[in-house]
Amino acid sequence: MTKPMIPRKEYDHPEHFRDIINEHETSERNIPTHLGDLLYELSEFKCSICKEPRLDIHHIEHLRDGGKTTLSNLIVLCPNCHRRVHDEGIPNSKQLYQCRMKQDIAYELPIFRKLSSKEKEIIKKVSLLPEDDQVNHSESFYYEIETSSQDDARMQAGKRTDCSYLLSFGIFEKNFGNVIKLADSPHIGIQVFISITAKGFKWIQYLVTSERIGLIDSEEFQ
Repeated sequence: MTKPMIPRKEYDHPEHFRDIINEHETSERNIPTHLGDLLYELSEFKCSICKEPRLDIHHIEHLRDGGKTTLSNLIVLCPNCHRRVHDEGIPNSKQLYQCRMKQDIAYELPIFRKLSSKEKEIIKKVSLLPEDDQVNHSESFYYEIETSSQDDARMQAGKRTDCSYLLSFGIFEKNFGNVIKLADSPHIGIQVFISITAKGFKWIQYLVTSERIGLIDSEEFQ
């Protein structure tokens, strides 16, 4: 039984609506209007391959081969690219899935050469973990900072983690633990937690499946 679509206007943020769209799955070819609208938004109303503004929606894994009408199995193409995919298999299914994953993460992605050494270290470490552990992974850093102000301690500790680039993209999330005034010392002890966000988890999946994770240390790669 197909789960009914829920009107977008009932949700207070686009991500809430996407959660509902992500649950939609059917073996029928018909693509609900709400699902089509979101796919067009993700593709910026252009073909995902050539950027032509004439739009079809393609099942990456064909229904006859067991594919479903789901957000992750659909991609926006122009009629010419759509025909070439069916007739010549270019791009192939793996390449189309990678393209969809990239759209799912964001319209703009971090550039490897701008990552700090700490950010690279965390991303490479997390990429080797099982997916369930990636979602819940958090790195902890402890600093002792010479200051009497808790706000100043947080600011300095945040800078020392050297993760500001991926924090600005929403790949990482930062939280602080207890702030402790050390006895007989001008220092404050503070713990910083760097966690992987849902967007970061998708980005790491994209890096692994596209094999770009192996290029993360290349200064030439963008």
